[in-house]
Amino acid sequence: MYMKILFASSEVSPFAKTGGLADVSYSLPKALKRQGNDVSVITPLYRTTIDKGYEFENIIDLKVDHLGKTVTVEIMRASAFNDFNALFVRYDPYFDRETLYGKEDAEFNDNLFRFALFTRAILELIASLEDKPDVIHLNDWHTGLFMPYYKEYYQRRIGQIRTIFTIHNLGYQGRYKIEMFKKLNLPDRYLKKDYLGEDGTFAIIKGGLMCDAVNTVSPTYAREITTPDFGYGIEDDLKRIENKLYGIANGIDYDLWNPATDKEIPANYSRDDFSPKRRVCKPQLQKEVGLEVRDDALLCGMVSRLAKQKGVDLLIEMFLDGIPDDTQFVVLGTGEQKYHMSLRDITLANKGRISVIIDFNLPLARRIYAGSDVFLIPSLYEPCGLSQMIAMAYGTPPIARKTGGLNDTIIGITRPEDILENKATGFLFSRYDFKSLRSTIEIARDIFSDRDMWQKLVINCFEQNFSWDVSANLYLELYKEQG
Repeated sequence: MYMKILFASSEVSPFAKTGGLADVSYSLPKALKRQGNDVSVITPLYRTTIDKGYEFENIIDLKVDHLGKTVTVEIMRASAFNDFNALFVRYDPYFDRETLYGKEDAEFNDNLFRFALFTRAILELIASLEDKPDVIHLNDWHTGLFMPYYKEYYQRRIGQIRTIFTIHNLGYQGRYKIEMFKKLNLPDRYLKKDYLGEDGTFAIIKGGLMCDAVNTVSPTYAREITTPDFGYGIEDDLKRIENKLYGIANGIDYDLWNPATDKEIPANYSRDDFSPKRRVCKPQLQKEVGLEVRDDALLCGMVSRLAKQKGVDLLIEMFLDGIPDDTQFVVLGTGEQKYHMSLRDITLANKGRISVIIDFNLPLARRIYAGSDVFLIPSLYEPCGLSQMIAMAYGTPPIARKTGGLNDTIIGITRPEDILENKATGFLFSRYDFKSLRSTIEIARDIFSDRDMWQKLVINCFEQNFSWDVSANLYLELYKEQG
């Protein structure tokens, strides 16, 4: 069944990106279109997008009620982009800035109003269309005001619509002080706990729970967020809608992540011949990042936002306690300043064995996926995660904590026979402490010393299929069920 889909997200690759949301917001719509659907994606037009040199055409100017006045926004289209119909909300006072959400560790103080305008612009666009979408797919808190505004101001103009809301990371809720609510021009009843209100604040993400269906990005995470450990204060709200709460794991785009065609790595390889991975990619990576060139050392790679959620505390504690024998580490990422400082000091004290690069460097990230022996993901929680899937696509077994999507996508080794029986694809640990991380790395190192066993594990990784086509089919089923 053909569907007309409007997908709304605050960031979309390749136009603007700070994290995995942008990757999902590109790859899922692309897969949905590939299956014959009419797919439009709408996102703010940021300065960083304009600076990339894309050509844009104006589709329509819209009058939007915002903060007690009427403002004009432009709806633009990327004219030479064919993966899907790429639409943009242009309002320079809000989106013509150096970064998407803020600077350093502080968000812009008007983010609530920036994304309130973004949401109302989407509703005005839908109201202006004769041929309206069959389903509107909303993503994360930035689109959480869609349903409150629709219920209050647009339901009669637009009519009935099907809506899906995806929670990519419940740790980011768009939570603000009550005083800011008045400017949104919504009735006070939305401050009740059953709507947006929560302990003297209001959380925009709760508006998304009013949609016809709510999903998270893995089945395990969908269960976890209904518990106090993972619910971030709204677990009761999520428990209340459990009958319409789903979990669909993300996928990866094998056109983008393929070691056989990747132009950023020093030697291409595939499942049929992956000897260049260890023979060429590993020593080249060691040289590039300043590690001792050693084939026998287990090279552990990590590409991550440097934040508590990603398990950086565990990594630092393990480094300070002592590095496991015959191992090396390369870490790439940016994040909180306290982690930058700690990791720099650790690197200086462990030259040749630990290399930390504080940078957002996609070409180097690809070389880390290709050149590492294992890939570290010691997350406190992980809604889905893409890096473990990318690592396996590059024949790099992940070492990860057993949580969220990591639990759904990695088959952990419980005994060596799991590898030989084509089951295991990586290493999982449950306790959130550095000793568990260390012991799991040591288990991987011991298996790594058995070359035949390790090669079989690498083949198991290559044979996994995390194609977005699989996920897209599940989303289509979810869309249709709401009709």
